[in-house]
Amino acid sequence: MKIHPLIPLFGLTLAACAPTVKLTTPEPVKIDVNMKVNVVTEQSENPKSGEANAEKAKNAASPQERRRLRMQEVQTLKSDSKIGEGNDGFLHIVEKATDKPYARYIDRIVTEENADRAAIFKQQASVENKSVSDIAKDFANRANQSSFPGEWVQDKNGKWAKR
Repeated sequence: MKIHPLIPLFGLTLAACAPTVKLTTPEPVKIDVNMKVNVVTEQSENPKSGEANAEKAKNAASPQERRRLRMQEVQTLKSDSKIGEGNDGFLHIVEKATDKPYARYIDRIVTEENADRAAIFKQQASVENKSVSDIAKDFANRANQSSFPGEWVQDKNGKWAKR
């Protein structure tokens, strides 16, 4: 069997034209992700839901359960820059509301939250054999660190700043 003289030349031509694929990049791949989260509370759409949560919180057996039921309202007020985390472990009103019913609502939430925090601090102090103020300071440090950007926090010197 005779091989045509152009076949080896054709094979070499094809081999020379094989494309080269690079799988590396000169710089690492960078991914820039910007995210916007819109939090819509049920209360803004349905004023009765805030009353329902307040009623559930009053009937809750423990301060921890009441805080859990109130968590959304507290976070909304923090996000709206109305309240902030103090260096004493308690919430404080940073920006007064001009609308009187809204101001009363903020006062009620802060008062109830602080009462439950005080009860929890007292319970935890007896369990850990520490002072209530030490427990409150530890809580304040954790709350300050876990605050979201734009929320009010109080430093050790009592100065308020947005995180």
